[in-house]
Amino acid sequence: MVENTKPPGSITLKEIQQEPDAIRESLKQHGHFAAIAKKIVERKPKIIIITGSGTSYHAANTAMYFLHVFGKMDCYSIHPAEFQYFIRPILDPATVVVAISQSGESADTLAAATVASEKGALVVPIVNEAESTLAREFPETVILSKAGKETSVLATKTYTSQVAIVASVALEFGLASGKLSKEGYLANVRELNMIPDRIEVMRETVQADAKKIAKYLKFLDRAFVLGAGPDIATAMEGALKLAEGSRIVAQGYSANEFLHGPITLADRQSLAITLVPPVVDEQEKDFIKIIERVKQQGASVLAVTSRGEDLPESVDFRITIPKCPMEFNPLVSIVPIQYLVLEIALEKALDPDKPEWLTKVARI
Repeated sequence: MVENTKPPGSITLKEIQQEPDAIRESLKQHGHFAAIAKKIVERKPKIIIITGSGTSYHAANTAMYFLHVFGKMDCYSIHPAEFQYFIRPILDPATVVVAISQSGESADTLAAATVASEKGALVVPIVNEAESTLAREFPETVILSKAGKETSVLATKTYTSQVAIVASVALEFGLASGKLSKEGYLANVRELNMIPDRIEVMRETVQADAKKIAKYLKFLDRAFVLGAGPDIATAMEGALKLAEGSRIVAQGYSANEFLHGPITLADRQSLAITLVPPVVDEQEKDFIKIIERVKQQGASVLAVTSRGEDLPESVDFRITIPKCPMEFNPLVSIVPIQYLVLEIALEKALDPDKPEWLTKVARI
């Protein structure tokens, strides 16, 4: 048996670098997305439920946002393990369930999809593995993310591919349902298709910045990731990656919600990663005030931002990302955190390709 001699983190690094192409390949399926959107519209759904575990749950949260914004559709996301308690009683043929799973083998997600199908709901799986159980169970409605094989336990390129797919499906649904104008549809499709280029443009500088910053965070054991709007899902995903890959106790929050209790834990032993909104509005102004308050309490602050102005001078670290519409910022803002997790792990002599006690498919 030949021992694996690949350097720690080399697989994770390669898969982060593959994200632009993974997104491009996934978005080439717009014809299939339009067909799925048409099936959803024909159901005249009263509600759309999006479910998934771990990273896929965070993709589900972005899907909820996109369907609200582009499709004006009543929907919400939920962990599949809680499906039987919250969702089963309301399932009927007027319900659509989007089941997201990188592997297509997550037991809880499979169980939720099965229950939904038995109740007559339309089930739309989004998976990366074409031969998975979830893909085989629903061959007519399955959507395959074209991210390619993902070997690292840390989900990176499959996450951004999932987010790109749910954004595209939401746009198709908005157009097909008449809730989104043709002009609005085309403008947003153009912006979405430009995301891979934006990620490529920032790749080298973001990775270099992450490497420099990681040296200062080697002994960090507690972090908060703060976001707003669609980047609340990014905050949750970023916190999960910090926990999985670099063994840092981390939690993602809505920036304003952070004030309701958790901010008391922001002190000299903690880091706040702030996903600064790309637009100037009242929420963005509140965000800046929260950064200032966290700094006053002694916490270190890392700002992930597309804007150089208006940030407090006291911010300790900054990673600059290309500016894009707020709707699609989650596709860009997660990438610096992925690089940061990788670099912190290497500083701590950890292997983010295969974190201790974790497997690609979680099992009890």
